[in-house]
Parts: sequence; C-alpha cells; structure tokens
Amino acid sequence: MELRRVRTTGLLVALLVGAFVVGREARAGFSRLRPAPTVPIEARPVAGRQLLYVYIGSSRCGPSNQPELIAAVGKSIGDVRSRATSASRGFVTLGIGRELSASAALGHLAKVSTFDEIAAGQGDFNQAGIRFISHDHPGIGATPQVLVVERVLSALGTTVDNVDFSERVLVRKVGAADIIRWVQRGSPITSEVWASNHLLGALP
Repeated sequence: MELRRVRTTGLLVALLVGAFVVGREARAGFSRLRPAPTVPIEARPVAGRQLLYVYIGSSRCGPSNQPELIAAVGKSIGDVRSRATSASRGFVTLGIGRELSASAALGHLAKVSTFDEIAAGQGDFNQAGIRFISHDHPGIGATPQVLVVERVLSALGTTVDNVDFSERVLVRKVGAADIIRWVQRGSPITSEVWASNHLLGALP
C-alpha cells in the first residue's frame, strides 16, 4: 500500500512538472508569434509624382558584387533622392534579386542597400524583374542594372489597393561599368521631359 502511494505521488509530481514545462514552452512559442512592433514607414505612398529607384542584381553575378559597384549604387541612391527632394517628388527604392534562391537574393540585396521594397527569387520568373525587364518596361535582361522611373499616382484613400498609376523610365544603366560611369558624372537624369520641367539638377 505504501509503495502504491509513493508511485502515485511520483506520477503526480511528474505530471505537474511536465505540465509546467509544456506550458512554459507554449507561452514562449506564442510570444514568438506575436506581431513585431510597428515601425515607421519611410516611403509612404502619397498621391502625385515620385521617383522610383530600381536596382536589379544577383549574388551569383560577379559585377553585382564588386565593392565599387555597391558603393556606386549607394551614392546614386543618395543623388537621386536629393533630386526628388528638390523637385518635391516622393522617392522609393526597389531591390530585385534576380536569381532562383530567394534567401541568396535577400542576402545580396541586404549587402547592397536598405531598400523600401524587395523582390527576391524565382530567377527569370521574378515578377518584379518581369515588369522592369520584359513586360511593362522592356530592356536588357542583365545584372547589375539600375533604373530611375518617374511614377504618377492617383489620389490615395486609406489603402493602396487598385490605385491607378503611370510610369516612364527616365534612366536605365546596365552593367557595372555603365552604372559606375553614370555615378561618376553625378547620377544625372537627362530625360527631356524631366529637363523641360526645370527639375533636372546637374547635366552630365
């Protein structure tokens, strides 16, 4: 009888300890599932004109990973941002990792800059890559590549769903050498339409 009581007590203790451990792990799991704290969005969509800076690269592309190219992209982002500010335009950056591995693409984009929007993975089927290379704005399908796009957004409500907008490419530079030369000249925007609005900045 005494032995049975000891066994029963031991079983109850084991059950209580197990329940405590499981509960603690469950609470930790739920805490990991909680949404991350809200952070400010630097590039909130607003009605009107904005400049969209698009970088297309790949971790598998040698020229995309040259330190000189990465430095040039960073400088050109600053240059174009300054032009957008002086022209009272919005400014947004988009990084496209045009390769099959999304994780490798994300790693490459993080090394290049901190982008407002990113599209990674799926190689030639990357949806953002298709838009800026083969569909909406056809061009050479090579990396690295930089585009400056002028975008006009219609009036926005509380969401950005179904917003009408138009776009035109002002600058397209393909290849590390072409991008670096462009940046060395001050990252000029030489579109005639842009220049006719007296918003050009420095000409090459």
